[in-house]
Amino acid sequence: MPEIMFYGDPHGDWLPLLDECAYGARPDAVVLLGDMDLARPLHVELAPIVAARIPVWWIPGNHDSDRVEWFERLYDSDLGDRNLHGRVVDVAGVKIAGLGGVFREEVWRPGPAGGVPRFRTRAAYAAHRREQRLPPHRHVMTTIFPEDVAVLVDQEADLLVTHEAPSCIALPALGGGLPFELGFEQLDTLGEALGVRTIVHGHHHYDYEAELRNGIKVKGVGKATVWRLQIGYSLEDGPPVEGSGDFLSDMGYPDPAAARRRFALCAELREAVTKRFGSVAAAAAATGVVEAELAAAVRGGGDRDDVWLASATDVIRRAK
Repeated sequence: MPEIMFYGDPHGDWLPLLDECAYGARPDAVVLLGDMDLARPLHVELAPIVAARIPVWWIPGNHDSDRVEWFERLYDSDLGDRNLHGRVVDVAGVKIAGLGGVFREEVWRPGPAGGVPRFRTRAAYAAHRREQRLPPHRHVMTTIFPEDVAVLVDQEADLLVTHEAPSCIALPALGGGLPFELGFEQLDTLGEALGVRTIVHGHHHYDYEAELRNGIKVKGVGKATVWRLQIGYSLEDGPPVEGSGDFLSDMGYPDPAAARRRFALCAELREAVTKRFGSVAAAAAATGVVEAELAAAVRGGGDRDDVWLASATDVIRRAK
């Protein structure tokens, strides 16, 4: 039976994939889910797979533009034309749609509060940077723009591969508030528009299976982890889901309950920023809150405590 091998965020570790291709059953194709961190050009790292004439396809991750050399070793490699981003390709008899990269707040950060895009196209973003006398930014190639979604919605596919996760990977807020999303409903909607049965993603280094509200199956592939998909296979027919079902516990948070409270506060802060000002920069300028701290907090990061998060949310809600 034909089989496609998916490989989660390598971050420079190719041994599990090379071993699986060398000693396991030969796959009909390999699909990489982004964040390569390439020490050498991609075709060199995967030379045994290329030599075996196993087709290799890929999507970019957010870290693939962190360094110039990583970017060039991916996009300028002999496998540079195997980028699935923004197109539908027949891979071993399966029509696979690709959406690489991540949502970035400076361009488009969807969320419970709406997340209106600041720029819909790369051309518009490039023009803005020229107007601001800023140099071109290579992150533009690993950022999801509305135009990337628009080019896919009118096509048909069997499976969607993404770096970002759909909405099933999220942390419920306490007290019935907004969730702190680690995934995005926009990908649920895209999958439905494409008519796919399955979404496969990387990014979170979390190996799990789930089902969206629209019935689409989801497979998250862990860091440097191999997952094989047999053509005609259903996730319901597979082995038990790996992981405890508690993302925070599996990711090593010492106090998951406290982390959930924090993420709930971050979600409320992001909602206030989006509804009141539309962007972190505008909120910071109007309220005096340090922009870097605010930007980190709305993403769930930073080192500010829960009291600061609640206070910042109140300040932004009351701002005139």
